[in-house]
Amino acid sequence: MSEPERTPPATDAPPGPAPQLGTFVVQVAKEQVYRFPPPENAYLVERYCSRTKNRRRSPCLRCLIWILAAAAFLLAATAAALHFALRPAFAVQSLSVQNTTETEYDLTLSVWNPSRAMGYSYEAGGSAALVAVSSGAEIAAGETPGFDQGSRNTTAMPLALRGSSASPPKGAAALELTAKLRARPKVGKLKLWRMRMEVTCGVVTSALAGEGRILSQHCGTKLWL
Repeated sequence: MSEPERTPPATDAPPGPAPQLGTFVVQVAKEQVYRFPPPENAYLVERYCSRTKNRRRSPCLRCLIWILAAAAFLLAATAAALHFALRPAFAVQSLSVQNTTETEYDLTLSVWNPSRAMGYSYEAGGSAALVAVSSGAEIAAGETPGFDQGSRNTTAMPLALRGSSASPPKGAAALELTAKLRARPKVGKLKLWRMRMEVTCGVVTSALAGEGRILSQHCGTKLWL
């Protein structure tokens, strides 16, 4: 005999509602929506672009640096050559005193230019002073004349200094002459930059009047560009 059919037990609960899909809202910052590329990538891009620009400019920049370095080296080499090898040499040729209405000291300086290719153009209006070494008092002062000097040349430069209120020393005297000059080196007709010279001469004379003569002297020259 066949087994009788079984019917499922009845339930009183009604079937549940079908599951519903949820809705989620994701908020994104406005600057992140509109900024492309992102900040970290944008920083890398800007850095790369700046490096590219610097690389493009670097040849010109290096060229400018080389030009400035060469000009500085040339200026330093010229200054060194003028200071050590080509600077003029000064010496006192004569020194006498004229007693007129006011005491006047007449000096003659010899200026030797050792350069074979360069001359000098001296400007008028430099200053010169004569000091008595024993007292340290300035006994005369005046201005230097202007003149041009060629290469490998010795030129006489006269100085007429007016006496001050201090009386001139009698007999043998130790004096110090200081002259501040302005000059321009020149090659042919081309005059270069203006430079300053300071000449200091220590002189010992047997007398300032009559048959006085120079017993000893030592002169030095300093240059400034």
